[in-house]
Amino acid sequence: MISEYYGDVESGDYQAAWSLLAFDPSGQTYAQFVAGYACTGSQMVTEVSQSGRHVTFDLSADDTCANATQTYTGTATVVNGRITGDYLTQLSGPGT
Repeated sequence: MISEYYGDVESGDYQAAWSLLAFDPSGQTYAQFVAGYACTGSQMVTEVSQSGRHVTFDLSADDTCANATQTYTGTATVVNGRITGDYLTQLSGPGT
């Protein structure tokens, strides 16, 4: 599920990514959600573990505006095939 979400973002299929969310991230509108990925290039997500509904993952994402790579670790909650919540911590790259 997490890999599918980030794959949709990477391919520019924001509607498919949005449909996997069972919440509005940070209270954003769909247009704000799409704009938030304007500088996102290729991504590599690795699902580290799963315990019940909780998935732990690592993410490496290219920031095309800063010409840099950002790395994150995160957890997501998945219920009935949709992401109901997530938490990301940036480990490296611009903004850390």
